[in-house]
Amino acid sequence: MRNVFTIFKNDFRALTRHFLAFLIILAILFLPALYAWFNIYAFWDPYGKTKDVNIAVVCNDRDYMDEDGKIINIGNQLVEQLKADKKIGYVFLDDADKAVDDLYAGKYYAAVIIEPDFTYNMYNFLNEDMFSPTINFYQNEKTNPIAVKVVEAAGDNVKQLVNKAYIQAVVETLFDKFNTFSEGVQGDNTVSMLKNTLAKIDRNLAQYDDTIDQFVAANNSLVGTLNNSNSTIDYTIHLLGNERINISKQISYLESTKNDLALINEEVNTLLTNLQDSVQKAIYKLDRLYNGGEEPDTVKETLKELERQYQELIDYLTHSGISGSEAEDTLSALNKVKDKITQLREQLGMNTQVDANAADQLKADYNEITVPTVYTAVTGYDYDDLKQAQTTEQSMDTMMTFMADDAKQRIANIQKNVKIAKTTDDADAREQALTAARDDTAVVTQELSALGTAMDAVEDAAGTTDKKASKAAAQAADNTKDAGDIFDDILKGNRDIDLIEYLQVISDLLGNARVALTEIVYPSIDTLLTNLQDSLGDLSSILLDLSDVMGKVPPIVNELGNTFGAVNNALVQVKELIGNYRTRIADALGVLNGDTDDTRLQQVLDFMNVDPQSIAEFFASPVTIRSESVYPVESYGAAMAPFYTMLAIWVGCIILNAILKVDTPIELIGATTGQKFFGRYLIFALLSLIQTMVIMTGDLVIFGMDCAHPGLFILSGVVTSLTCSMVAYSMAIAFGNIGKALFVVFLIIQIAGSGGSYPIELLPDFFQQVYLFFPFPYAINAMREAIAGLYHNNYLIYLLQLLLFFGVGLFVGLVLKRPLDGINRYMNDQLDKSEMM
Repeated sequence: MRNVFTIFKNDFRALTRHFLAFLIILAILFLPALYAWFNIYAFWDPYGKTKDVNIAVVCNDRDYMDEDGKIINIGNQLVEQLKADKKIGYVFLDDADKAVDDLYAGKYYAAVIIEPDFTYNMYNFLNEDMFSPTINFYQNEKTNPIAVKVVEAAGDNVKQLVNKAYIQAVVETLFDKFNTFSEGVQGDNTVSMLKNTLAKIDRNLAQYDDTIDQFVAANNSLVGTLNNSNSTIDYTIHLLGNERINISKQISYLESTKNDLALINEEVNTLLTNLQDSVQKAIYKLDRLYNGGEEPDTVKETLKELERQYQELIDYLTHSGISGSEAEDTLSALNKVKDKITQLREQLGMNTQVDANAADQLKADYNEITVPTVYTAVTGYDYDDLKQAQTTEQSMDTMMTFMADDAKQRIANIQKNVKIAKTTDDADAREQALTAARDDTAVVTQELSALGTAMDAVEDAAGTTDKKASKAAAQAADNTKDAGDIFDDILKGNRDIDLIEYLQVISDLLGNARVALTEIVYPSIDTLLTNLQDSLGDLSSILLDLSDVMGKVPPIVNELGNTFGAVNNALVQVKELIGNYRTRIADALGVLNGDTDDTRLQQVLDFMNVDPQSIAEFFASPVTIRSESVYPVESYGAAMAPFYTMLAIWVGCIILNAILKVDTPIELIGATTGQKFFGRYLIFALLSLIQTMVIMTGDLVIFGMDCAHPGLFILSGVVTSLTCSMVAYSMAIAFGNIGKALFVVFLIIQIAGSGGSYPIELLPDFFQQVYLFFPFPYAINAMREAIAGLYHNNYLIYLLQLLLFFGVGLFVGLVLKRPLDGINRYMNDQLDKSEMM
């Protein structure tokens, strides 16, 4: 302890030895008190000066004359009452527009505008065109939040005065009517009228009773119908669900069909394109055939392939399921084209066969007809005849042998040139080969004709002519000529010239068919399927909505059934009431028929014949409220003193943290860390206690605050000072500058969420959750106990809870300081390097 007090004495001397430091310390001691005193003074009695809060009042109410000729103006009466109220600064004006303009300009906090028909509506509440009396209340919420609450209180006061006047006027009017009725009932005529009226009412009630019976029966029947409808609705919902499932399947099937149709369209497009290419290829090959550049068999294979592709397309379209007039026309056209190609191929086959055999026939005719025929004719002559014609025969034989050999050679050349013309790609070479073939054909024809003539000469020379040989020679010549003509026509391209043109027409037809199928038939069918899908989808949505609606119907039907049941119960109760009223009417008619001076009737008339004004005053204020304050506080400033006192103590500790150093610069031999901690804390605690005493003395003396327990008030301030100074000092010594900043942050949180000015229940959830972990609420509650009065042990409990924070401060300053020393030194070094902090 000696070291602790040594450090304390050294610190105290350091503060008092230097004049400037001493002046600063004196200022520190009074600054927190000024902060608390100014706030307490400002809030000492804010509602005591509400008379300076200006509210404009404009009365436009017109005078009203009652049935007795009395002039009444409730609006003016209300104005007189407001003039007598000195709590609010009412300003009475004549122009409503000016009052509202001044309100917007901020000259008035609120404006009260009484409407012209205010009194009239009060006294004519029994009319069919009844309107509630109206007062327009305007308030400027921009001016000040507290002023708004004051103005709202003034508005409630005006409303209370108006309601009182309204109730008084209504009750007074009613009892005036009662008085008039009571005076009229005193005569016999009135009693007779009353009996007739009651009898009429009884008859009406009897009709109502019958009508209720009918209603109940109808409702019961309707409830039964509604119950039966529930089963029908359930079955309908089931059917709708099945139908939606079927529609979903149809939509899926249509989607699959669309996909298949797209594949078919693509396949048909490909087939038609390939077929058109094949036709063009056939045209090309036929053209080459006619010009001698293609083998006939190749053309036949091309036409055969073309025929196969046509048949493939026809089969595909037939089995694809495509329907419609365009599709049928296309299939018919394709079949016709295919048949024509077949005919052309067969015809081309025959022609080309003849053409191919034409050249060979020349040789065959010579070898198999001409030569054998001549030989037979020669061998058939007699020896003498032959001998006689030997000279002629030898000559003719030599000539015929030469011609036969030459014809044979030329036929071989023809075959060679035709083959060259068919296989070569060179146009000049092909033309030369064809020309040579034509020339050789002409020479062979002439030679064969000459052979026939020679044979005739042999016959003449021999004296006998073999007719058979002559006929054979002529036939050979004719066959040779026919073969030459046919071959020549083929080479000239005159025989099948229409085939190319026809195939070109077919190619055009294929193009048209492809366009018709891919661009007309397929899009039309696809559009049809899409529209059908959309229609089915819309129908499914409609069925779904209908199913949902139907699903909501049973609860509604059940609710209707319950409602009708409740209505029936209510009607039964009404029926019972009607029965009771009819019984009472019968009793009343019995009394009226028996004795008009019955005591009960007289009591009713006496009740009606009372002073309307007295009854109206009673109903205007039927209840008297007696208020009693528990733990009374003399003023609003006194009620706020605990909050601002606690706030000033905390602010004083912030100032001490900012001015004083927390580290002990004097090294004492044998002084422990704890002794150094408490040695420097004592100067903190002393200065904080002096600040607190100044604050609390001013609260009690300067303001004359009415305090139930001044000593306990001072004690709560001492405990609060020790706790706050310990927390401030510990955070500064353990965390350095960060600890000082956190102490300020804790102040900000507690100002908003400690419950010092507003009840904690009115604050956001965050503050309701965290306010218990700060010392503010416990210190404030302890001071409130001392000011307003104690309740059991609450004061002691609050002080003990406050001291828990003193223990937390000790833990932070003594335990957490050591592991944080290295971090604090590092941070201080970094701040020193900035040369600003």
